[in-house]
Amino acid sequence: EDLEEQGLLLRLPCKVGDVLYQPTRDFVSEFEIKFIEVSVCNNLFFHTKLTKGINMTGEIFSEDKIDKTVFLTKEDAEAKLKEIEGSEGE
Repeated sequence: EDLEEQGLLLRLPCKVGDVLYQPTRDFVSEFEIKFIEVSVCNNLFFHTKLTKGINMTGEIFSEDKIDKTVFLTKEDAEAKLKEIEGSEGE
């Protein structure tokens, strides 16, 4: 608690070994987190390895991409994929 109040505690949305999910074409690709980089400005970067699917954007994701283009759960990625497919059909 004291560390958090001092701004010395950084809360991560996921950990090494977790999987990130990304809607790609007509399916969801999976990326395993290999390591997490914290920049000088406290920006987080997740270095990953493709484990299933295709790699359309690279294997490094910044924290600001979570819940926008890459997701913590497969269900959220599938919902985004349906949303994308629905908007393309309009």
